[in-house]
Amino acid sequence: MNSITIDGTDHNLAFSGRQRGGGGYGYSTTQSAIHEFQVNTSNFSAEYGHAAGGVINTVTRSGSNRLHGEASFYDRNAALGAANVVTTLTERNAQGEYVSVPYKPADVRRQWGASAGGPIRQNKLFWFFAYDQHQRDFPGVARANQPEAFFAAPSAQTIQTLAARIGKTPAEALASWNSAMTELNGLLGNVPRSARQLILFPS
Repeated sequence: MNSITIDGTDHNLAFSGRQRGGGGYGYSTTQSAIHEFQVNTSNFSAEYGHAAGGVINTVTRSGSNRLHGEASFYDRNAALGAANVVTTLTERNAQGEYVSVPYKPADVRRQWGASAGGPIRQNKLFWFFAYDQHQRDFPGVARANQPEAFFAAPSAQTIQTLAARIGKTPAEALASWNSAMTELNGLLGNVPRSARQLILFPS
């Protein structure tokens, strides 16, 4: 229910009710290009409107009479954090049983950038430029929600029904069942997923 603006310009997606440029990415404006945030909470002047919650305006930076700049690097790696005890994968052990084992998925986020600004004409005209890049690798995890039920051996009645439906003998139906379960088991585990983002901000 909030309204997001950048330098007073509307920055909302009317369809989804969230800020532009945020779908699938970490952010839409480079941190080094932000000068300040202005937050107006309800009830605010009618000139803002457009929101039942608050109005958040981002004010971007510009150059000044002095040459200035900055550089930054952020690194967030799941390898440096604790494992989540709820996250598990289902594997088949030496006895042929499917068991849940602890699993710590990878999640690597890196963000780096730089900005600089200065005068073109003292007290009259200025320049500013910001560069920002974001890379994230965070594989999804495919797992059986209820492995005991999902990988349970089929009953004789189930095999008889399957054989009748596919027009094969019970032995052939059981072989087809096992083949399908082996294929499904091969789909479990890491599912590659990544995000790449580049923001260039001239002003």
